[in-house]
Amino acid sequence: LALLAWFFLTSAPAGLSREAYWALGLLVAALPLLVFSVLGDHLIMLLMVVGWAGLGLVPARVALGGFATPGWFLVLAVLGVGVGLSRSGLLYRLVLALAARVPPKHVALSLAFAAAGLLFSPAMPNATSRTALAAPLVQEMSTALGYGQRSRGSAALAMAGLLGFGQMCSLFLTGSSSGLLVHSLLPAASRARFGWVTWFLAALLLHVVIFAGTYLAVLVFLRPEPMTPRSRDKIQAQRRIL
Repeated sequence: LALLAWFFLTSAPAGLSREAYWALGLLVAALPLLVFSVLGDHLIMLLMVVGWAGLGLVPARVALGGFATPGWFLVLAVLGVGVGLSRSGLLYRLVLALAARVPPKHVALSLAFAAAGLLFSPAMPNATSRTALAAPLVQEMSTALGYGQRSRGSAALAMAGLLGFGQMCSLFLTGSSSGLLVHSLLPAASRARFGWVTWFLAALLLHVVIFAGTYLAVLVFLRPEPMTPRSRDKIQAQRRIL
């Protein structure tokens, strides 16, 4: 309210119209609500759009124009797929299958876990949600491998999961909501040139360096303890439960 009062009671700077200054004020006032999670993000942004249109600062057609773009329907579709993946347990099934089939070596298992995150990144454009889904899997794999809690081995698996499920999100156009937002803000000519494959190829070299550097650091600083034989019976039981 104080930020809104500041913008509404002060004069717009030179070169900025009163309407633009007030529209900027609504945006600035919304930021603390977003940062401190006072209300749901969707509700805050809808109230901001209503304020723009209701005060006559921005035509309603313009304020809501983003919901009529191909980018919006792409985001909606990809998020819908992500919800299906998370609720169906498909991600959990994949990691259990990897744990049952990958050779019982720390490097092979951690690489396979990171690769599983990469496989799901294009279909679930929210790195935070993907990482949250992977967190329980780290505990299950650590237990099956005989790593103790807060051990170097379990920490190394957690970092491999964070790398694959979270940190590599910008490798794919649909790997994060931020990437989709950036793509929607590009000029029309650039959007036409940067499709999914072009984005991937442009980002590939940088992400190879990031992946290799991070994974090598994990191996050096989190050298795991010797593994105990895996409990295949436990993994099979979990798969039967699913």
